[in-house]
Amino acid sequence: MKETNPVIESPRYIENATLDGVGSIVPTERQRRHLPELLARLDQAYVPVASPYLVPYLCMDGRRIRRSASDTRPDGPTAAGGTLTITVGRDLCGDGYIAPDLAALHYELASDLSDNGYPVGGHCRDLASLQSGDRNIIDMTTDCIGIDHLPDIYRALRDQARQLAQFASVCGFDIAEPTIQLAETTATKHLAHPTWVPRPNENGLRLIMDELHSVDASGVVELEPEPHAECAIVLNTRPHTTIDRDHLHEMFADPAYPTFRMDVFSIDVWALGQAALAFQPDDEPRRQQLYQAMLLFNIATAYIACGHGMPVVVR
Repeated sequence: MKETNPVIESPRYIENATLDGVGSIVPTERQRRHLPELLARLDQAYVPVASPYLVPYLCMDGRRIRRSASDTRPDGPTAAGGTLTITVGRDLCGDGYIAPDLAALHYELASDLSDNGYPVGGHCRDLASLQSGDRNIIDMTTDCIGIDHLPDIYRALRDQARQLAQFASVCGFDIAEPTIQLAETTATKHLAHPTWVPRPNENGLRLIMDELHSVDASGVVELEPEPHAECAIVLNTRPHTTIDRDHLHEMFADPAYPTFRMDVFSIDVWALGQAALAFQPDDEPRRQQLYQAMLLFNIATAYIACGHGMPVVVR
């Protein structure tokens, strides 16, 4: 596969990368004092991943996973919403016509991935209710920013796609004009559709996770019930590596401040290329477009989650 993104040899802050996010997650003053140490030690928090765990299936969320004894899957590539990144990327490329709504599209694409030996996954607030199989349970939110804020993310793609693409360019990643235009057009169309993008206070948000759980129950996990403590966005370009949340937590653990954490939103940019290859093995232009659309969705999700001045690291 042709390289779709640069590979950065050592972590570096992108000083002039201003996402100007509209969310609330920003570093605390104590975290800001530790940012130079985070940069210096960041490589220690990344571990190798191997086939078939080469497409995003865990969320970029920095909180630790509550692993069960039966969960033997390794830490895998991370992106906004896990497998959701691939679903929205395909939607933004105009492939939504194969399903009646986003939840159904998520099921179709997750099934394709699973049938071809790839892992699928995401995280939810209440795994027990999913396991019960009772779809009458109304759990309006999933605790995943990528899912719970889908309408806001689609609005950002409709209204801010060019600014988000410019941010990507400052970080060293190209998003072509046709991809930007198609994302704007698709987001506009699907926001106008009465049911395509689930709205807040609707069970459609929960249904997106239900559909994924029905494809692979082991792929849906819970995170530790702790507040967000991400202090940076990391765009990881190094192939076959991903964040080890537990190790990063241990690196900055301080008995004097037991609640202190230096979590990051880690986006495995290299794995977006692998996901594009899985769906478009023989069509280079379409592969590039899918890669760029997935990257645009991840940046839009960070824009919704993070506040102004969130540090950005490329490694």
